[in-house]
Amino acid sequence: MTQKHPEQSLPSEEATVLPAGLGNNLGKVREILFGAQLRGLETRIDGIEAEMKTGFAQMEELFKRELNSLATCLRENRAFVPFELTLEDKKFRELDEALARLDSQGVNQAKRLGQMEQFSQQLGKSLEAVRTDLDAGLAEERRQLETVRQLCTSKQDRAALVSLFAEMGQQLNRASDGDSH
Repeated sequence: MTQKHPEQSLPSEEATVLPAGLGNNLGKVREILFGAQLRGLETRIDGIEAEMKTGFAQMEELFKRELNSLATCLRENRAFVPFELTLEDKKFRELDEALARLDSQGVNQAKRLGQMEQFSQQLGKSLEAVRTDLDAGLAEERRQLETVRQLCTSKQDRAALVSLFAEMGQQLNRASDGDSH
């Protein structure tokens, strides 16, 4: 036996013209027959919505903490960026495992997974942008270091020339002092 939705099985009030007192009675009959069922469905739907909101809030907070942690680590440890990114990849794997555990609990798997994948992709794009910025910054720092090295080398060359000229000057002074005596 097929079960029909309560609203589909009854004719609409607009389609049927009823005497004035009968409309109120029809509403009461509907409430008696289907009210408990509708209230039960509404309660279940409200519970599921509350669970979803709580779960999403927790996951959003987790992702925010992880993103803040990543940003802090990258700012503090520029020299260890590849190592830090490896750790962030490990954190992503752990998050994937946490999502798998949620799925195994059967809590609206497809919808949550889709939203988490979108968020993960956005986070991945953000990380890629950070990685690109860090690579560009690192390349600039390397160029500056090379410039400093070249300047140091040229200063050493100049210092060697100064000492050579000073030595030559001393030898010329000695030679001219020897010629004058």
